[in-house]
Amino acid sequence: MLVVLALCSCLRTNQTVRDVDLSRNPLIGAEGAAFMGRYLEDRDCRLECLLMSQTTLCAGETDKKGVFGMAQGLKKNQTVHTLALADNGITNWGARELAVALQCNVTLVSLDLDSNFFDDEWLRPAHTLHTEMDPSIRSIASCVLRNGELSMVPQNVRRWEHGGSL
Repeated sequence: MLVVLALCSCLRTNQTVRDVDLSRNPLIGAEGAAFMGRYLEDRDCRLECLLMSQTTLCAGETDKKGVFGMAQGLKKNQTVHTLALADNGITNWGARELAVALQCNVTLVSLDLDSNFFDDEWLRPAHTLHTEMDPSIRSIASCVLRNGELSMVPQNVRRWEHGGSL
């Protein structure tokens, strides 16, 4: 966790780093993910690619601060276009939080949620995310959710469809 805090502090002063890969680092944990989420909210954030697969973002069903922090960061972030959160124990609750965040985010183009623990249950009620306010708003163009399958979506609609595909 302290490593992520120090990294976020360095990223605030070093505006040239655009890609960060923290994958396969279980010591990041939920608290580290929450710190990274706060950094994503920062208007000085310049990250374009953040890879956080296998970082124990959700240490358990009751530990929600990691995915909640990342979702909050995504709501305000205007720079990240690629985000990998695969194999982090994200549950139905976390999938809903991320879906809500994606309603506000207009820059994310690729999201990897492969090998997490959510299922179709989180779709009730159905979550269809529209970006009709402004037709020029970019939306997610691809999302890897299960078994490495990549789904493409029209630019003006973000839809989480039955079966966990976006």
